[in-house]
Amino acid sequence: MTGARKTVAMAIGRSGSALEISSKLTADGIIRHAREEDWELIDLCCWHGHIPKKAHGLIYDHSTTETKGYERLLQDIPCNVRIHPERNLAATRGVATDMEALGSKAAEYYLERGFRNFAVASYRTQEWIASLTAFKERIEKGGGTCKAVEGLHLPGDVLLTEIHDSVKAQLRKLDYPLGIFCANDRLAVRLCTWCIEEGIAVPEQAAILGFGNDAIACVSSPVPLSSISPDYERQGLEAARLLQRMMQGEAIAPGTIVRVPVQEIITRRSTDITAIKDTKAAQALRYIWDHYREPISPDDVAAFCDIPRRSLERRFKKALGRTIMNEVMRQRLSKACEMLVSGEMPAIDIAARVGFGTPQYFNFQFKKKYGIPPNAYRKRERKG
Repeated sequence: MTGARKTVAMAIGRSGSALEISSKLTADGIIRHAREEDWELIDLCCWHGHIPKKAHGLIYDHSTTETKGYERLLQDIPCNVRIHPERNLAATRGVATDMEALGSKAAEYYLERGFRNFAVASYRTQEWIASLTAFKERIEKGGGTCKAVEGLHLPGDVLLTEIHDSVKAQLRKLDYPLGIFCANDRLAVRLCTWCIEEGIAVPEQAAILGFGNDAIACVSSPVPLSSISPDYERQGLEAARLLQRMMQGEAIAPGTIVRVPVQEIITRRSTDITAIKDTKAAQALRYIWDHYREPISPDDVAAFCDIPRRSLERRFKKALGRTIMNEVMRQRLSKACEMLVSGEMPAIDIAARVGFGTPQYFNFQFKKKYGIPPNAYRKRERKG
């Protein structure tokens, strides 16, 4: 570090179970960078939004806009970065989830399970339109169809009972089995509850996926809820890095938003199924998902399914459009990508963890699929 020690104020909201968890992880990322740069941190939550001393920079989140001192904070501390901005993006410098990548990831997750019918339950904000567009485009590219379930969110002046019948009527018109992607876990819990009330089995008919990985919501859902986990800690780290550049005098244009990939999809019961009519192909797929880290072969899969290998290979290819070993390789490389982006494990260790016999073979297959080596992929995906 060069120059005088910097003082950085943090205004990270803490109300509600999901916010409390995300706030802690976000703060962990900020603190990690602060220690490297020897920042002095001020937690404005301890001061009810007031600034007890001069601060060189500010990191705040969307809940800060609920405080009366919001405008004053930004005026007093012009070097400021917002976590997950929702509005006024053109005037904000901030860090947010990569919503387009989120939509694509959700679509791939469902398509891998053989689904072709889909619905989405989301908001019509700018960020979610980007996510839904990416989701729909990937679904349609994969030969699927996508509809919308409207009205699951609750504006302040709308009662839950007023949307109950409307949503149920929409559910009755959908084509099953299908995957339903929800903008957050609370919407997903409502949807799961009303599906069951309508006699729509979860996940056998409706495989429901949320966003946020809110531990309480996911476990308290009538069927334990699968959810996409945002990388809150990295958002905090990237926010601190962006603020560091600003405090060093770099001109960061308004509207600069660093996009952070999501961390992983946590599979629970609400999506733990495949939409494949051929039961042997579905059985084989499940075996591959459970054992891809091991040195498995088509003969191993066929033995598990109690069916001749050639027969299984033919049925598997017809049901999923790829061979058994294609699926093994796809699983290994997909998991490797997640680990490269979300963690710090060396590529050589990731190779062994996902089932490759040698780092050389891992590098060869990775470059064949993605066009670049694993470490270059990690660097590219982490660029802001």
